[in-house]
Amino acid sequence: MNLALVNEIEEFWNEKMLEVGNAKQIHSIGLPTMRLKILPNELDSSCETVCRPVIANWSDDHGIVGYAQAAMVGPRRSGRAIDAISLLMELDNVSQESYDFAELLVESHVDQNPFKCTSDGPRWLVDFRKLEVHPSRLGNKLGVRLGAQFLDELRQLFKIGLFVLKPYPLQYSRGDGPRVFQSAEENPQQFQKDSQKLRQLYCNAWGAAALPGTDDHLFVLGSTKHTLVPRKGGRNWSLEQF
Repeated sequence: MNLALVNEIEEFWNEKMLEVGNAKQIHSIGLPTMRLKILPNELDSSCETVCRPVIANWSDDHGIVGYAQAAMVGPRRSGRAIDAISLLMELDNVSQESYDFAELLVESHVDQNPFKCTSDGPRWLVDFRKLEVHPSRLGNKLGVRLGAQFLDELRQLFKIGLFVLKPYPLQYSRGDGPRVFQSAEENPQQFQKDSQKLRQLYCNAWGAAALPGTDDHLFVLGSTKHTLVPRKGGRNWSLEQF
């Protein structure tokens, strides 16, 4: 690895550090210190939808260990429904990534409206966007353990129906920061193998499962008394109380 890339990687990771006073600090036995921050709503007060980014990082005496990013989406007021059109239009004003999440929820939900009735439903659905461990700290399934802590902390703080994520081996990604990069197009068989390995890892460690109505997304249940029920022969889903 050349010196320029090494410097880029370190600069990228240093930017992921959260200041001590601006985040909740969490200490757990066997894990580096976690810092968690829930950012303000990204949408105007006139909108029916709320979108709150979530960022976290982990560090120890040697520096940053990993980071995670997510976005919580839900109604402005608990118990208030959001129609699908408003959900799509309002999240389109946040970012392409937020719109894609809304579109995924709408198209895969059995009634094409995941927030049609929230009086007996969850307050939040969460887009779990990124989880990465510093290149020097890889091994011992550390990323999986950090991700499990991230999920658990959010479950304790919020009424979450489910988390949605798209496993993607970061060694094939150029969009999340500088790194030694492999081409999925040039190595399709290895990419498929690595992707399946990552999916299986999340399924085993977090209880994740395939999200009905999608090709490559997983879901993990949240903190409410709901379970995801496949509908229409597994082509869609709904959240139902148990």
